[in-house]
Amino acid sequence: MRYNQKRSRLLWEELREKFESDGINDMRDATAANYFSTFKVLEEMTNPKHLADLTTERVTLF
Repeated sequence: MRYNQKRSRLLWEELREKFESDGINDMRDATAANYFSTFKVLEEMTNPKHLADLTTERVTLF
């Protein structure tokens, strides 16, 4: 399976869960809090269901 196919099927919630379990291990608390705050605002403004929903245009508007 090509990367683009995997990316288009990856649910945003799965990405969040993976990041929260693996991505913040080496971060300082304040840095992790900034990521969580940014993700929250991004979700509120763009409401992504899949990672592929976050196009360049949508992220630029964010």
